[in-house]
Amino acid sequence: MRNNSNDDALIVGSGHSGLTLAMGLAQDGWRVEMTTRQTLGELLGGPPRITRPFLPFARAQERLLGLDVWSDTAPQVDLVEMILADPGGQSTTIRTRLSGLATSVDRRLATAMWFQALEAHGVVPLVQHSTQQVVEYLLRARPYDLAVIAAGSQSDLAEAFPVDPGRTAAASDRVIVQAHVETSDWGSDEARLIVFSNPDVEVIICPVLAYERITQDQVLALSGEDQGAAARNLQIDPFWSVCVQVIARPGGAFAPDPVPTDKRIPAHDRFLAAWDKAMGALHEQAPELAERYRHAPRVPGSELIQHVMAQVRRPVTLMSGIPVLGIGGVTMSPHPASGQGAAVSALVATTVRSQIRERRAAPSGPFDADFLNGAWSAFDAAHGSHANTFGTFVDAYWNPEHPHHTRVRQMVAALEHAPEQAAAWGQGIDQPALMASLLR
Repeated sequence: MRNNSNDDALIVGSGHSGLTLAMGLAQDGWRVEMTTRQTLGELLGGPPRITRPFLPFARAQERLLGLDVWSDTAPQVDLVEMILADPGGQSTTIRTRLSGLATSVDRRLATAMWFQALEAHGVVPLVQHSTQQVVEYLLRARPYDLAVIAAGSQSDLAEAFPVDPGRTAAASDRVIVQAHVETSDWGSDEARLIVFSNPDVEVIICPVLAYERITQDQVLALSGEDQGAAARNLQIDPFWSVCVQVIARPGGAFAPDPVPTDKRIPAHDRFLAAWDKAMGALHEQAPELAERYRHAPRVPGSELIQHVMAQVRRPVTLMSGIPVLGIGGVTMSPHPASGQGAAVSALVATTVRSQIRERRAAPSGPFDADFLNGAWSAFDAAHGSHANTFGTFVDAYWNPEHPHHTRVRQMVAALEHAPEQAAAWGQGIDQPALMASLLR
């Protein structure tokens, strides 16, 4: 039920956080206008995006919104295996269970499925390239009650939010080389989330719901005037695959040379060079793991290489004098090795929605800059400030100069032989605030 006839929101960008917030607001009776850069055809026929696991805690929040739309089709796992491989030849393996089921979905496919879910609630994204000038025009043309930018870390709109230097210390730049490979080989009977780590890299391997990128003719059909009919007739048959994601430290044995700095998908031969180098380095450390996936057929259109510069920006900016909230990757890109990319996006959206509902239930003023900063701070206190904890864990394990090095080494020695402590550590992967308490 609508609380106020003027509950109008503008959400710029169709990233994970924006779609989640749009669904929550629409269910609360808001009239939501959303912009997206790509048509459905351009999305499904376009370049891949970084695959991020949907972990149980955040996934439960999405389920409440009706966004866990792939629960019957995507592969699901709860077993986590982490291999800490010392360059000297020693390795430690930790196995534990998550508190629920995790899954992964090709992000292009996930976004398309969420578009369909939103359409059922009256939210149909407007396709346009939203520069800062365009956003300011929209804000001046219509008095929205709430304005949000959720355009992703690679959007030019991120520059509208100043970097917050006090919140970047726990993050580090990485180069990601990723492909979905067609295999069901896990080296055992049970699929699982595998994390391989050494001083140069984290390699995350997980089952994923994949698809074959649509043809150029289909892209054109889904981008034309009759795209609604084309979408109804489009046949996509997702299938289970395995995502192999190499998260390399620049300059290390696993990183491509030179590091790609323009953030764009490279030519295919450049990807192959990066893939071969990463798999060759993995073979030196974990030959069985490397050979399991190195030569498996890759899903066409799933291959990417991207330089990720993790950082946090201030969450509120002014555009034409109007306060605008930035959520998701546009203002916070967590440590690439944290596994929290999807969770951060979901939880910032659900936390902001909760803050908005409280404000509407007991009206105490507009959604001004103070309110927006407070809403983001509520997310940061509960989730955001802990999102990099797993990244801190692996960094501390390998870096003798890290203040948590001794504590983490002691923890790992205990985890390998203490199932109950490993279970608590597994819960910390899903909810980083719990892992943060283990590091104290």
